[in-house]
Amino acid sequence: MNSSFKLVSLLTLAFAISLPTIHADDDHTPLGEQMSALNKPYRSLSRALKKTPDPAMKDQYVEWAESILIYAEKSVDILPSMIANMETEAGAKHAADYKKSMQETVTSIEGLIETLKAEDFAQAKVILDEINQQKKSGHFIYQED
Repeated sequence: MNSSFKLVSLLTLAFAISLPTIHADDDHTPLGEQMSALNKPYRSLSRALKKTPDPAMKDQYVEWAESILIYAEKSVDILPSMIANMETEAGAKHAADYKKSMQETVTSIEGLIETLKAEDFAQAKVILDEINQQKKSGHFIYQED
C-alpha cells in the first residue's frame, strides 16, 4: 500500500509539472491592461446604481462612466491575443467581429453617460445591465481560458 501511494503521488506530481502554468497573462497584454483599468470605475458605478442612486452623486457617476468610455474606446483597436495569433483570413473576420462588438459597447457607454447626465437612473441601470451582458458575451467569445 505504501509503495502504491508513493507511485500515485509521483505520477501525480509528474503530471502536474507537465501541465502548462496557468496565470493571468491577460492582465499583462495591452488589452488586459485597458480592461483592468476599466474595471475599477465600472465596479464603482455598478455598486452605486444597485443601491438607490443619489442625485447629489450624479457628477461622480458621470465621471466613472466617462472613465469607462475612455478605456473602452482604447480597447476597440487592441485585439485579444487569441485573434492576433490567428491565421489571416480567420483572424480578419474575428478582428472585425471583435471591433464591431466593442464599438457597440462604446455606443452603449455613451448612452449611459447621457442618461446619467439626465439623472435617469432607472434607464442607466438598464443600460448598465446591457453593458454587463455585452461584457460577459465578449469574454465568453474572445477571452482565452
